Amino acid sequence: ILRNPRVKLEYQATRALSARIIGEYFTESVLDLRDEGRTGYPLLQQRDGVWVPATAYSDNSFRADWLVIYTPQPGTVFYIGYGARMTEPEPMRFEHLTRRDDAFFVKASYLFRR
Repeated sequence: ILRNPRVKLEYQATRALSARIIGEYFTESVLDLRDEGRTGYPLLQQRDGVWVPATAYSDNSFRADWLVIYTPQPGTVFYIGYGARMTEPEPMRFEHLTRRDDAFFVKASYLFRR
C-alpha cells in the first residue's frame, strides 16, 4: 500500500517577493517477503554484508517545506528555506509526530553586468 497526498500553496505578495509552502505525506506498508510458490521460506536480502530475512516494515512520514523568494531586480535573487521531516507510528493520524530531519538554507545570486 502506498499513499502520497501533497499540497502546494504559493503566494505572490509583490512583484519581487513570493512564498511557497509544500506539505507531503508518505505512507508505505510492506509485508514479509516469502517464496510462496515453491518453499514458503522467507526471501533473503543483504544488510551490512549479512543475508537476513526480508521482514515487514511500514513508513509513515510527513514533510513540510517553506521557501521565501526575493527578486529585487532581474538577475538578482535571494532564497530562504526550511524543511522538516516527521514520522508517526499510525498512518494519517497526525497525533504523535516525531521529528527526524531539519534543513535550513540561504542562497543569493547576483548577475554582474558590464
